[in-house]
This record gives sequence, C-alpha cells and structure tokens, in this order.
Amino acid sequence: FDVKKNKFTGTLPIELTYLRNASLISLNENSLSGTISREFGELTLLTSFELAFNKLSGTIPSSLLKAPSIKILDLDSNNLIGTIPIDSDVTQNIVTMNFRNNKLSGTIPSEI
Repeated sequence: FDVKKNKFTGTLPIELTYLRNASLISLNENSLSGTISREFGELTLLTSFELAFNKLSGTIPSSLLKAPSIKILDLDSNNLIGTIPIDSDVTQNIVTMNFRNNKLSGTIPSEI
C-alpha cells in the first residue's frame, strides 16, 4: 500500500491494520496526524512501514519494533515523543530504523 507524496490529511487510519497481507505501508510526505496504533505491529507480513514527513504525535509503539517481518521502519520528521522502545524482544530483522527530526528523549538503547 503506497500512497506517499500526496495531500492526505486527518488521522492515520486504523483500518490500514486490516491489510493483513501487506508487506509495505508507505504514507510518507502527507499531512497525517494523530498517533500510531500498536496494532500496526501485529501485521505479521509487514516488512516496510514508512510514515516520514507527516504530523504524527505520541510515542513509538514497541510492537512496531517487535513485528516479526519488519525490516524498514521510517518515522522521520514527525512530532513523536518519548524514548526509542527497544529491548531484548526487538526483531533481529530490522535493517533500517529512521527516527530523526522528532522530539524523542532519553538515552539511545544499548541494544541498537
């Protein structure tokens, strides 16, 4: 599901979590707001989740980093707060994590 570089507004639709067979969800460069639901981390076939350059807020759900197939997690340039939720349960498949240009705080987890 790739709709990057459009002019979508409103909140990140929870209905996207119904795309159980999706390997890609890319909504980069829109004007989406609201929070990222933990249900996105339950998409077992999702390999790339890209939400960069939106207006998303809230924290990064730890379920995203534990999704079994996730390789790319791009949350660049939003308004996310809190810490990077990494612990020993993080999937080893992740190749790219991009959290730059947010309002994250705390320490960088040693597991990275």
